[in-house]
Formats: sequence, structure tokens, C-alpha cells
Amino acid sequence: MDALLPGTGKWRPDILAAKFKVGDLVEMSYREITPIFDEQALFLQRFELEKIRFMRAPNGGELAAAVASRAWREPGNLLPSPAVTAETARESDTIVAGPAETQVFERARDTNRKRLENMPNFTADETATRYTAASASERWELLDVIKSAITTQGFAESREHVRQNEIPVPGGTRDLQSFGSGWRRLIRWNWGGSYSGRLRPLFSPGCPVTFRFVRHLAARGMQLAEFDFDAPADSCFASWGGALRYYAPRTGKMLVEEGTGELIQLDDAMAGFPSDFAWARVERETKWDRVKFDDAQHLLPVSASQVVHFSNGHVEVIQIQYANHHHFNAKSNISFE
Repeated sequence: MDALLPGTGKWRPDILAAKFKVGDLVEMSYREITPIFDEQALFLQRFELEKIRFMRAPNGGELAAAVASRAWREPGNLLPSPAVTAETARESDTIVAGPAETQVFERARDTNRKRLENMPNFTADETATRYTAASASERWELLDVIKSAITTQGFAESREHVRQNEIPVPGGTRDLQSFGSGWRRLIRWNWGGSYSGRLRPLFSPGCPVTFRFVRHLAARGMQLAEFDFDAPADSCFASWGGALRYYAPRTGKMLVEEGTGELIQLDDAMAGFPSDFAWARVERETKWDRVKFDDAQHLLPVSASQVVHFSNGHVEVIQIQYANHHHFNAKSNISFE
């Protein structure tokens, strides 16, 4: 469970780090706040800690599980390393392919690492259409259409001028109306591409991802190579679930342009969530294309989708389209006369 820590008082991070150890069982009280994007955790913090109470030290099995978890190894953690060590070393990525296809993969890895360091900040018109069904085999029901102006700056995404079925939503995506009751109110849908956050671990050195070449294909006027990939739980990918943090195993595929190594499509799926999570499986797809602005071509997302299978069998789908991309510049000029 994640909650923002106050900057002053007895719940300051340095005080808590001196008081608690990895594996301690605690009871937390927290309050809901206006979402604040946490660049380290790569999601919107929606809660702030109000109280934390020590309950007891962990038993052997609980401590081993805590030590094996990736959570305490996240950058910025102030807790001292636990006394009991765990095998935390990670091998680098593995590629299963012939010599020619391995060369294509290495080109893609190098190209996309450089791309992550030079991603342009941009704005675009985003249209998200949401559907639901009682189960994967049921007929889809249209929930709503959400339109907004999205701004992407590095890892952070923000949305303004949000409209739900053409009705303005002053509070933005945080105040989107839910339809129906019960399971649909389990989550306030605040989807996000987190494109940088998904690409960085995929190509990071030391991240245990296994890639397998599948096939060559021609599509969208390009010669592409398709690779499948999988990564275990507690690997390098960001957690999923917002305030409830879980590092799910990942499976998926990617399409790269053979000549340039540029990533054109990324599909990934997460499963194996703990039983107390509201969802059981999450599937995402993102497609990129070359978009021209500022007299240059930029490879930017043009469409995406997200399918969430809830633990009670319900399914929700979000289909997203991006249009009218423009460069975003946060600087402004002020003159005085």
C-alpha cells in the first residue's frame, strides 16, 4: 500500500525509516488527496499517510517474502537493507533468435534506449471510448466517450479540458462519473499510457526479460520483425495497481522496423495478481507512427487500448486515439512596459 508522506511532523520519512524495518507488520490510516504525480513510483499518488502503528515483527516466512519483494529495492527507499539477504541478482536480457534477427534486436535495443533519452514533450487530442461486459463472452456495452487534451512530459502525463459524453468535467479524469454501482465503483478509471515507463525496463541492462524472434512481416508500408517477450514477477517493470502495489509478471510482443530498429507496436499483459486485488488480468496495446511537427518527424503514439479482466469476471475496455500532435513547451515569455 502506497501513501504520500507528510514533509513535517512525526510521520516524516527520516523518522519512519529510523523506526521501522523491512518486513514489519503495521497498520496504516490515510486520507484521499488531490492526485500528485510521483516521478519515482511512476503513478499518481492519491493518498497521504495520517497514522501508522507498529503491530509486530515478521515471522520467518513473512520476512523472507518481504526480502524477496522488489518493493524495498526501489530507488529512494530509506529503510536499511534487511539482515536476512535474498537472491536479488538479475541477469541481463536474453534473446532467442538467429544471427540476423539478433542483429535486428540489438539495433532495436540501442535505438530505443537513445529514443528514451530524447523523447519530445508533446500535446495531443485524446479520445478514449470505454466499454464493459459482464464477462469476456458477453456483448459489449458502451460506457462513455472521454475527450481531453493530453500533455506528455517525460514520464508524466496530464489531461485538461476533459469532457465526458461532451459534458465538461471541471475536476478532470479524477471526477469522471461512474456508471452503475458495485464493481464499477471499485476503481476510478485514470488510465495512462506511461509509454516511457513501459519502454525503459523493456530495454534496460540487467532486466531479466527473455525475447524470442517470431517472424518477419510486412505491414503499414514497413518491413517489421516480431518478437515475443516475458519477464518474471518483481522484475524491472513498474508496479500496477496505483496505491496497491504489485510487480506483476509480464508477457507480450513487440514489432520493430528492421531497418531503423524503431518500435512500432508494443503489446503486454499482466496476470497473477493477489486475490484481494479487484482485477485478475490487464492487457495493453500501443501503436506508434511518424508524426510531423516543428518541421521534423517524431515517432509518437497514435492509438492504444487497455483491457481489464476483473476478479469477479467483468471486463472493461478502453480504446484510445490520439490526433493533432503538437510540441509542448512549458516556457513562457513575460515582458513589462
